[in-house]
Amino acid sequence: MEAALSAPPEWLERMVLLAIPPAARESVAGDLWETCQSPHQYAAEALRTVPLVILSQMRRNLNPPALMLQGALIFICLGGPATLLLL
Repeated sequence: MEAALSAPPEWLERMVLLAIPPAARESVAGDLWETCQSPHQYAAEALRTVPLVILSQMRRNLNPPALMLQGALIFICLGGPATLLLL
């Protein structure tokens, strides 16, 4: 038999949903909701999972050639210190 599912508080679920990037929101939120046993456990699991999901989405959307081109243009136009500051 399946264990009874306990839903997290609505305010906590809303906060977690806002922190998850839209591209991964449905799958990550669904997995967190399915494993929810208590509000404390849900929050702890979200604190462990959400930063890794954010980093994963950042890595997937990173475009190194475009970033290098922007850095070169800033360096040419504004100089070295501005490049370090802006990138």
